[in-house]
Amino acid sequence: MLSGDNSILQKATDAKTETEKGEVYEQISIATASGEMEYYSNGTDRITAYKNALLNGVDGIDKDNLKDNGSNLIIGTVTTKNGKQYDFSVPVPVTDITVDEHKNSLPKLKVGEIDVSTVSDLSTLYGQTTDYRSINHPNIDWQLFYVDDDNYYVIASDYVPNVELPCNGNTGFGETDLLKVDGSDYKTIFCSSSSYNDGVFTAETDYKNGAESNAINNNPLTSTYLKWATTYNTSKNNNICAVSYMMDMSKWQSFADGAGALYAIGGPTIEMLSLSWNEVSDHIQKMTSYDDDNITSNINNKGYVANSPETEDNFFGTSNMWCIRSTTNSTVAGYWLASPLSNFTSYVGIVFSVGRVGGNGPWAGNIGFRPIVVIPK
Repeated sequence: MLSGDNSILQKATDAKTETEKGEVYEQISIATASGEMEYYSNGTDRITAYKNALLNGVDGIDKDNLKDNGSNLIIGTVTTKNGKQYDFSVPVPVTDITVDEHKNSLPKLKVGEIDVSTVSDLSTLYGQTTDYRSINHPNIDWQLFYVDDDNYYVIASDYVPNVELPCNGNTGFGETDLLKVDGSDYKTIFCSSSSYNDGVFTAETDYKNGAESNAINNNPLTSTYLKWATTYNTSKNNNICAVSYMMDMSKWQSFADGAGALYAIGGPTIEMLSLSWNEVSDHIQKMTSYDDDNITSNINNKGYVANSPETEDNFFGTSNMWCIRSTTNSTVAGYWLASPLSNFTSYVGIVFSVGRVGGNGPWAGNIGFRPIVVIPK
């Protein structure tokens, strides 16, 4: 019973191997999807987009052995931390619709009856409820948060209930035991203490303290809306683990299942918040600019330096899109930003319900999430 090809021990070994193999091919599948999104969102050559996504998203990949065999089939090998090697092949579509055809086929985003593509100054619509709807999360309203040359960005209009947040162990949602819950349906924390051995941060995940931040490096928003990471990203600070979870497109994909959506993240970065607020002409008092050529004056190797006036109490007010009190649970103290703050290497950005930007460690127990969905123009 204990030895031989059909023994208990051999079956256990085979099961472990199959689990490891499954994890490898899951990473390849996610990277493939990321490559396709890069193709559609930025028009990058498909082979190049897929190769970059595989290199950034698959642990143990042999970059020297990653090749296009000449018929739009990328082949390669992966060596796991246990020393096992797996071959793989990824077909790259050649007959699918073009980038322009894809964009033209998408339904138009609307605010009420207004097609947003017909409005020249879209900042006049910031904060307005759009017609975007997630299939998996039909009860969430989405407000127009920001617009750039390529995409529309919509934000959840209220704190998302914990039961609808993505869990840590897989790409599903609803397993709130993996997001530590603190006495309400909306307050969540990444972990219960600075040991990072529970909640989102566990030894078995991509977000454990000291892990490489593939989710950040692989996100197309990083270079524009998370410039701290491109300047100082050691990928191993405590705060970057939390931001990595929020920037992981695979975790938040269930929010981007509505018509036309590309992907989603766990909340806006501080740069997106700044750009959105500052574009509204009625906002006479502006945030510190986190997106200009002088970005280095607003960051250091721990994160973004939150400056006055956004650090003053009630800077945003308390009843608009940028800063809200929960309409369902007034005990929530604010929502997480997908940005590290410079106070300590463990601080993550927060928009507090009193109307200011600040931060706290990822064990803060009364903060909610407001995901961002990216919709191409």
